[in-house]
Amino acid sequence: MSSASEYQPGDHLRVDFRWYQHHGISLGDGRVVHFGRGVFDLENACVEVVTEQEFSADRPIAVVDSPIEFERSVVVERALDRVGERGYELFDNNCEHFANWCRSGQSKSLQASAFETVVRQSAAAGTRATVGRQLVSASIKRLPVTLARASAVTALAADAAQAVTELVATSAGCEDKKSKRIGQRVGFGSSATLGFAVGGPAGAAFSVGYWAVGQAIGQATVSKAQAAIKNAATR
Repeated sequence: MSSASEYQPGDHLRVDFRWYQHHGISLGDGRVVHFGRGVFDLENACVEVVTEQEFSADRPIAVVDSPIEFERSVVVERALDRVGERGYELFDNNCEHFANWCRSGQSKSLQASAFETVVRQSAAAGTRATVGRQLVSASIKRLPVTLARASAVTALAADAAQAVTELVATSAGCEDKKSKRIGQRVGFGSSATLGFAVGGPAGAAFSVGYWAVGQAIGQATVSKAQAAIKNAATR
């Protein structure tokens, strides 16, 4: 049964849990449309209408000032039209994607983008601890050991610059793919510039190559994570 609410129809609501945020669209009558259950219950995850109390799990509800391109009544209609929909995906179709799509037509998730960036860059940096030793060993005959090791450091610095750039671009409203492209340009440029400063053209080439290896490994890690989540949803 519906009741009075302090939220307007079409408001983008958010609840902060310990490790993640949950999003939904207010109907303005004490109910919320959300992509419920999510990654914790993939088999039953679907767009559904719940009470504000069910949505919040007794936690504070915040109103998100996300872009809105439609009349509030249209936002509500868009949300209700998707009730019953399944196909939840952590990276591509989660509760935040849903809420933003209802209000602006753009399916995007800042937390998913941030999570992917952290996973990708962490995987790239972590794997270099092992791959790095092999690269350094293989380069001894062609490059000074100090140069090889310095290139590893510059690649890590480039990773950090790339990750920060992607997160800032995403927070500023850039689409995920555009944020990633901007970050990659910064990562490439940083690795080349720092590598050149350390060892001239050879240092730049080695640093860029080392950075590129990490990027490939990081993206492969994200792809595996996405595949694992999709496989879990179909079991």
